[in-house]
Amino acid sequence: MNTEKGFALVFCFVACFAVQPTAFAQDEGSPAEASEAADGATVAEEAPDDDSEVINVTGSRIKRRSIATAAPVAVINSQDILATGRTTVAEILQRLPASANGINTQFNNGGNGASRVNLRSLGPTRTLVLVDGRRYVAGGDGANASVDLNSIPLSMVDRIEILKDGASAVYGSDAVAGVVNIILKRDVEGVEASAYSSITERGDGRIYQVDVTGGVSTDDGRGNLIFSALFLDQQPIFAGERDWSADALGFDFDGFDAAGRPDDFTPFITRGTRSSAVPGGRIIDRSGAAGNAAWDALGCNGGTCQNFADTGWRTGVTAEDGYNFQPENYLATPFQRLSFYTKGNYEVNDYLGFFFEGSFTNRQSEQLIAPNPLFTISNGPNVVSATNRFNPFGRDFIDVRRRMLEAGNRVFIQDSNTFRLVIGMQGEIPEMGPISGWGWDAYVNYGRTETTNIQEGLFDNANLNLALGPDADCTGDCVPLNLFGGPGSITQEMIDYISFTGIERGFSEQHVAAVNVGGPLFNLFAADPVALAIGYQFRREDGANTPNPLAVSGDQIGATLAQPVSGFYEVNSGYAELSVPIVSGVPGLELLELNAAARLEDFNTFGSNTTYKVGLRYNPVNFLAVRGTFSTAFRAPNINELFSGQNQGFPNVSDPCSLVPGVGSLDDPIVAANCAADGLGGGVLDPSTQIATLTGGNINLNPETADTFTVGIVLEDSLLKGLTAAVDYYQISISDAIQNVGAGTILSGCYNQESRQFCDQIVRDPGSGVIINLEDQLTNVGGFDASGLDFDVRYASPNLPFGRLGAGVEGTILFELSQTDASGFTRDFVGNYDQRDISAGAVNPDYRLNAYLRWAWQFLNAGANFRYLPSFEECENNACSVNSDAEPISRPVDDYFYMDLYAGTNFSTFLGNTNITVGINNLTDVEPSFIGNGFTASTEPAAYDFAGRSFYARLTQRF
Repeated sequence: MNTEKGFALVFCFVACFAVQPTAFAQDEGSPAEASEAADGATVAEEAPDDDSEVINVTGSRIKRRSIATAAPVAVINSQDILATGRTTVAEILQRLPASANGINTQFNNGGNGASRVNLRSLGPTRTLVLVDGRRYVAGGDGANASVDLNSIPLSMVDRIEILKDGASAVYGSDAVAGVVNIILKRDVEGVEASAYSSITERGDGRIYQVDVTGGVSTDDGRGNLIFSALFLDQQPIFAGERDWSADALGFDFDGFDAAGRPDDFTPFITRGTRSSAVPGGRIIDRSGAAGNAAWDALGCNGGTCQNFADTGWRTGVTAEDGYNFQPENYLATPFQRLSFYTKGNYEVNDYLGFFFEGSFTNRQSEQLIAPNPLFTISNGPNVVSATNRFNPFGRDFIDVRRRMLEAGNRVFIQDSNTFRLVIGMQGEIPEMGPISGWGWDAYVNYGRTETTNIQEGLFDNANLNLALGPDADCTGDCVPLNLFGGPGSITQEMIDYISFTGIERGFSEQHVAAVNVGGPLFNLFAADPVALAIGYQFRREDGANTPNPLAVSGDQIGATLAQPVSGFYEVNSGYAELSVPIVSGVPGLELLELNAAARLEDFNTFGSNTTYKVGLRYNPVNFLAVRGTFSTAFRAPNINELFSGQNQGFPNVSDPCSLVPGVGSLDDPIVAANCAADGLGGGVLDPSTQIATLTGGNINLNPETADTFTVGIVLEDSLLKGLTAAVDYYQISISDAIQNVGAGTILSGCYNQESRQFCDQIVRDPGSGVIINLEDQLTNVGGFDASGLDFDVRYASPNLPFGRLGAGVEGTILFELSQTDASGFTRDFVGNYDQRDISAGAVNPDYRLNAYLRWAWQFLNAGANFRYLPSFEECENNACSVNSDAEPISRPVDDYFYMDLYAGTNFSTFLGNTNITVGINNLTDVEPSFIGNGFTASTEPAAYDFAGRSFYARLTQRF
């Protein structure tokens, strides 16, 4: 996107709205004027200022006067957001202690410009994201199942409510780990314009943002119209610009263990993860075949040799001689975002009103990876022919490795558009007998995300085979490829012949129609009445993703097979929710309230599903509450899981019924008996140690189901003014999880145990009995379990001679986070690092902490935010939780303490109210903790800040 054009558009809107210099009604104050936390969530227990106001609280459809409910709900308000110095919704949410391991713009290799929230580390698909209480369209490359938070402009956010509880009975599918409800501004008067800029201490990673929000009301106060525009430009950070990420590093676990696990890790940090695909070329001789005199002189038979810039081809290759790919990668990926948002409402009378929302966001993002590595042994395999005109050694080679610098970096560019429109009506129901004070709303909601992903620097395997093969076969437009001449020996003509630019396209589309009715019924022994809400919703989700043709055919070098995805599903659902305040205002029983909800959903893919929820809140006195909930939840299979095509892989497994020594297991009596039962008593002549395996979607999937339980204590500020606290225990148990069984589990489940299972997923040739393939499509098997303790303590002082002070701490203690696979084995992730190939993987320490300090006095304010991740273990080969009797070799990962500072001032001029805030993020320039197994720069982009110390300033003008 053209930067100058983006700024021009935004400032045009500033000028358009500046003609109405009225007061900005939604005065948010300075960041330090709030007693709540920044970079964290407030204890959501206070009622609205106006006792007559009724509101919806996330997790309930019943309007109420108090935000306090039986379920744990935290709130990040506008002051909290300003105090972070951040520019996106994702950055705010991903720093919460209850959130972990969500993808963001620090994901380069494997990222696509999207950012997601991942409550409880159970996967983004198990966290439901709402906007103003309504579903929001998924975003990404197409056929996605979760919201891309980068499509929601932070400038329009009034507050964010986080329900740390299952809520499928109220909202339907996906509300398993919790619900994030992003509440946008409403009833705005006047104009507010803001400009933000930040830069790292090293002069990179610049961020520019300008936004304007304006609103106007009708003279009679019945209607309000809002418009907002935002432009954001984030520049990249290269891995080579940070000392800790400038080299490809690993960890010598064996040496560390042999040395008695000393405190100093430095001697065991190695460069062993450098790539063997080097710019000059490397040969690994696997056949020992004879060559010409040049080959004999090299002395590389059966060994490894490399082409060095100073000495040419020679043996004696070490890990240090590998290619350092790190400097060619982004640490923080660049993106630009242009967003427009409008919202309006008009009340015709008490019984009828209209509202609408419209938004459009264009995101242009990019990932940059080092030039393509060419491994002939794994790319086809390819054979470099003895008669290839550039082969100086007179023999065939099956394992030549070359870093293709001449082709330039691999670049992935996304152009993504997200459009959303909501149109609805609402009002009160005329009083009819016992029906009094009831309200209703009905709306339609349409959203669509379209993304084009351009992929540069890729190679065509079919053309590569011709270019490396015999000269006699390389005819017509074929251009022979020189892998032996060293850097610069590959011409542009050679590159043009083997390279291509891939284009991937996809979309996600959402249609929703809903109607809700609710209101009071009668009173029992409490001040508030028993209330009921009922509703109906229709929802349709469509999605498709079309990879580039060579990725589909398998001719794209260095990529797994990718198949097109296309499909849809529809669901009709109805719900009922009941709030029963039983008694209130009695000595020793300030309040006793019961809540219950149930929902029935009917999917066209798998059928119907019913969920329910019950909650209880008990206030023995006005400053103390005990709350608890129990609910059932579910996650319906998404479009990718249902309709993705079948891909073939070759995992390292062998047939237990093979009679080849060292391959089969016929000496095991259980295996022998099971093979005989299948008519294979004599064994199968199959020496393979890899078996073709089909993976992909499954139209016969059923939903995941879950039981969730919470119980907690809340201390409200009526005991000590300004002090609030909450402690909540949670437990989530997911059954029938949607996951693969695994090739090894299929074979061992069928043959290595008496109670056989998964045998129907093994396809054999009827004649020879040899396994043709294993069918390992997604299925419902195993599950996840998570439990822990959330706590939140905050204090805001009264007015003091030197101003007001605020402080707080918020954290999550993790008791359990585990995955059970198809064999019944449970992997525990608490306190260790695991790969990101499973929902609960990556960084999961025993606890996470956020804290803050605040000060405000007259027109000045200042504050500090803190984030802490304790040490955890990483194991050799990510084996902390594998099914093995051997104790894995492990090392402790350093803890991580991160601090931000800011200061600001407010003053009034003839233009209106002006706010200036400056800040320093990552004050002490702390580096990410080193993780030897970390996929990105030997660390984890979902857990740590990559930018280092950075400075920012924000100017906000309210007219």
